[in-house]
Amino acid sequence: MKLLTNACALAVLATFSGAAISESVGVQVVGTIKPAACTPVISNDGNIDYGTISTATLNPGSLTQLDNKQLTFSVNCDAPTRLALKAVNGRPGSAADARGDEDGPYGGFTPAGISNQNGNVVVGLGKSGDHKIGGYNIMMDRITADGDPVNNIYRYLSSGSTQWEKTSTLPFYLKGEILTSWSKPSEDGPRTFTNMSGTINVQAYINKTSELDISQPIELDGQTTIELVYL
Repeated sequence: MKLLTNACALAVLATFSGAAISESVGVQVVGTIKPAACTPVISNDGNIDYGTISTATLNPGSLTQLDNKQLTFSVNCDAPTRLALKAVNGRPGSAADARGDEDGPYGGFTPAGISNQNGNVVVGLGKSGDHKIGGYNIMMDRITADGDPVNNIYRYLSSGSTQWEKTSTLPFYLKGEILTSWSKPSEDGPRTFTNMSGTINVQAYINKTSELDISQPIELDGQTTIELVYL
């Protein structure tokens, strides 16, 4: 009789223990917030190609301005996004005859006699030995965001300022590290968009041949990297 009581007691304990576990459940709330992804697209793989340049067309005692060249550029995002562009000079210290501190990362002022239609600051085309090959200025125009016209804006990173300034043109280089972006005509700060498109203009020039070794081929080697900065 005692054995039966113990067995029943075990059965009751097991039943209550099972009920306690089934009445306690966990609820987890999960998910992933995915930031918008944007993809830059540039024509001709980003190559501005001046082809073969005859030394007979270059000036021995002054800079030679080359043709203005263009590329199409766009940024496509999978959701409305606010961003800016930052240009990084890949050939610092190589801008021929640049006025000011051409040895810094932000280039120097466009030399006299060279068009500044693409900006007042030039960066270099690399070096041939110790000789500076030339330079170029670069800017964007004909910009639209989601098909709408925009205002060009920029701000300096080096000063830590959060103030955006409007500009009629949008050069990639000023005398300092900058971000470039776009605003609605009625607003001051960067606007959101899913698609931005425009034209990149490059105005290059070649150094005086008296400062180059033209007895051998010289390869133009300018490089600007355009970075997307999410705001």
